[in-house]
Amino acid sequence: MNEITIRRAGCADVSSIEDIYQDCVRWTDQTASSLWTADDMTWEKLSTAFHPGDFHIAFLNKKPAGCMILLDHDPFFWPDVKKGRALFIHKLAVCETARKTGLGNALINYAKGLGLSQGADAIRLDCDASRDKLRAFYERHGFSCVREKTYADKNGVPKYRCAFYVFDLAGMPA
Repeated sequence: MNEITIRRAGCADVSSIEDIYQDCVRWTDQTASSLWTADDMTWEKLSTAFHPGDFHIAFLNKKPAGCMILLDHDPFFWPDVKKGRALFIHKLAVCETARKTGLGNALINYAKGLGLSQGADAIRLDCDASRDKLRAFYERHGFSCVREKTYADKNGVPKYRCAFYVFDLAGMPA
């Protein structure tokens, strides 16, 4: 039986967070479905937008094996949602060796529980619209796609199609 624990990360977890993301980069590069670049998943780059406490780290049998960013405000992707009204999941990642162990499910359920305890109305996230398996994962967890949007590069060339998902916390028991 696998033991899964999740907690808010701190400064001491920075190298584990970077290791988890680098593992995901290596795995997705091997499957020809790259999600992030190795350079983008260094702490040097991540720390330009996030603090250690923005991350929540999952342990499988006491070893760091997954993480995600949870924020209470996301004005870039969700400008119409007031601060504190939702929790926003970003960069959910599970190490290759921890896939199919329930760790991803545990991270999603942890976010829902944290959202409830903080009085949020919903959990929101965005993902690459072309990632059918990832979208199915979120939909199995009760998330509904509310819109899609294409983002362009600085020259106006379409670059990234994003799907936006919401899980309404109103129906969950406290």
